[in-house]
Order: sequence, then C-alpha cells, then structure tokens
Amino acid sequence: MSTVSPVSPAPNPLIEYILERNPQNIMELREHANAAMLSQFNEGLPEIGKSLDDIEISSIADGMLSLDVHIPKGNGPFPIVIFFHGGGWSSGSTKTHRKLCFRIAEAGLLVFNVDYRLAPEHPFPAAFEDSKTAYEWVLKHAEEYSGDLSRLTLAGDSAGGLIASSLAVELSQAGETQVKALGLIYPALEFESWPAQIAAIPDGVPNMNKWIFDAVFGAELDCDLSNPRFSPLNAADKFPPTFITCSREDVSVWDGCNTLPKRLEEAEIKCVSDFHENLPHGFAQMEEWFPEARRSIAKMTRFLLEHT
Repeated sequence: MSTVSPVSPAPNPLIEYILERNPQNIMELREHANAAMLSQFNEGLPEIGKSLDDIEISSIADGMLSLDVHIPKGNGPFPIVIFFHGGGWSSGSTKTHRKLCFRIAEAGLLVFNVDYRLAPEHPFPAAFEDSKTAYEWVLKHAEEYSGDLSRLTLAGDSAGGLIASSLAVELSQAGETQVKALGLIYPALEFESWPAQIAAIPDGVPNMNKWIFDAVFGAELDCDLSNPRFSPLNAADKFPPTFITCSREDVSVWDGCNTLPKRLEEAEIKCVSDFHENLPHGFAQMEEWFPEARRSIAKMTRFLLEHT
C-alpha cells in the first residue's frame, strides 16, 4: 500500500538556518541545528493530558539517562510508543522534538521520548545501548503512567529511525515479540553508502555528512557497516509491521526508504509507505510550512494504533 502526495518544490528551513550561520565543525552544527528546532519548530504545542520532563531512568558514566513522558488526554491504559529523536546522532533532544511527540500523544499514544547520548562525546554504540536501556525501563515502569504493555511500539525520525529500527531487529533476533509495530519518519536505514556519499561532496562545500560520520564512528572506522546494528535495512525481515514516510527529494535517505517496502513485502511483513514529492528532510517538524506534516503524522499514529 502506498500513497504519493505531490507538492510544490520548497526550501528546507532547517538547512537554510544552519547554512546562514556557516558552521565549521560538528559542535557548531549541533548548536545551530538545536537553535533552529527549538525556536522554529516547537511553537503552539498541541493539548495533551500531561507532560513529565527529564525523568531519570539509569546512571551512565558521566550523568543520567533520561526521557520525557507525554500522556494523552483521557483514561488509560494507553498504547505505547518509545520515540527516538533525529539530529544526526550528534544533535537534537527530547526538547527539539517536543511538538512532534505531542502530536503523537494527541492521537492517543503514551509517548516515552528518549534523550539518548550523542556523538562525538558518546560515539556508537552509546545511542543503541541507551535505546535498549530505555526499552527495558519502559517494560518495568509503563504501567505507572497508564501504559498498556501489550500494545507497545517504537518510532523515530531520521537518525532516531535508525535507532528504532536497529532496536526492533535486535529484540526480534533475541526472540522478543513485545514490539507490535514500527513508525519511521524519513529514517536513515543504513550506513554502508555513507563513505561514497561523503567522498562525492566537492571540496569547499561544508561536508556535514563527514562531520556526522566521524563523530559517530571516529575518524578511524573499525566496524562492519553492513551489521544490522548500523544498517538495519539488511535485516528488514526482522522488522515488525512498519509505517514509513519520506520524500523522494530527500536524497540523504531516499534510497533506503524506497527499498524498505520491497524488502518487507518479500518477507511478508505489513508495510504502509507514505511517500511525497519535494518535501525537505525534517518536514514532520515543519507543519507551519508544510501541511503534509500533520497528515503524515496522523497516518503514522493510525497505523500504530491499528497494530496494537
């Protein structure tokens, strides 16, 4: 099942904001990306039942792992989604994606919005370790927030989509069947193509993909990028029923997103794809610019609800 929603070509407000400030390294990229998301993409929050911020769930080497809980209106128990934010594994937070997660909670899902560790301070596999820790914490504590553990799903946008997908694969390979569905918003689904993409960027152009890649893996790569932990597309047969949305113009992730429905069909796994024309990466946070944003999130939440 697939839908295509054509729109007029449009710029990317996030990338424009960042490039205007001319970042020179990964830390400046984080600073400007976070500033844009916090200032432009989180106004006019939807009404939900309650939001609980910065709940500490585990001790880590230099602090605490935390998450935010966004509770729908009404009476539970509610279906659950554990959400992992985007930001190139090196920026973003529970606060930059607050409005997006409120939209999901508005639809009736109890959202656990995870503030996983970021690169370069915490290169891979820190983010994956945190995703598993968060999942295990939710299993123990979701009922305290009126969550229904028999209706548990995972979701994420961009970098968070890779984290959610990799966690789903790891749990499936371990024989766990708790995750009922997966919601993916323009997800990164593989790292195998990154070295070639980085090499193709002309000299003199800010190579933000290289900054991100080096932050995530270190300048000296010593891991197998085909491993499903880094490229979950290679283990699509371990996915649960999946919703995916992306734009054909989103060259950073389109190839993987376009391939996933075919892989899932081959594995006889339910997939609904909501593909668009000429929307920028990050559009789900840009509902003031792109009406398709709210429609896509509504389609995703319906899918998650239907499969829990």
